[in-house]
Amino acid sequence: MQKKNNRSNLLIVSTLCFVLVAGAVLAWLLIFADREPVSETELIIRDDETVRIEQEEERLASGGGDSKNQPGGSDRPEQGESSDGEKSKANAKVTNMTEKDGVLTARGMVSNTTNTDAICVFRFYFPNGDYVDVNSEPLGNPTSVTCSAVSVPINGRKGTWRVTLWYSSETMEGMSTEEPYEVK
Repeated sequence: MQKKNNRSNLLIVSTLCFVLVAGAVLAWLLIFADREPVSETELIIRDDETVRIEQEEERLASGGGDSKNQPGGSDRPEQGESSDGEKSKANAKVTNMTEKDGVLTARGMVSNTTNTDAICVFRFYFPNGDYVDVNSEPLGNPTSVTCSAVSVPINGRKGTWRVTLWYSSETMEGMSTEEPYEVK
């Protein structure tokens, strides 16, 4: 009779464990079922950080949004010109562009400063003329600033891409020339 009670208790405990695990799995599925799946091609890839490209496309579709204080925006001074007469020209340059696994990666530097208390922004112009800005971390070197690599998914956009780099600190700012890259 004792063996029968042990088997009965074991069966009850096993059933309860199964019900608890099944309930946890079901709850997890219900919580995360409403989330929209995100594929790598929908994202702008920036080292460890990702930003939805959809937001940029929506901004562009709605007329470009507010361009103030953004590279190429109407309130930003032209290269070599300063808004308050105190900023000097930063020599920004896109130094390298590579294409791998459907992603275009750009790197850049600013040769006449070591100030990393600044911002680096790469602007990727798609072949159709639309663009997306991607922030980059300024990294210090003994004689210059390297703007960390940033990447954008190509998403089948074949043709000539153009990339610029904008650097701005309290004392300097400057825009590189456009560098073309042919995606075949």
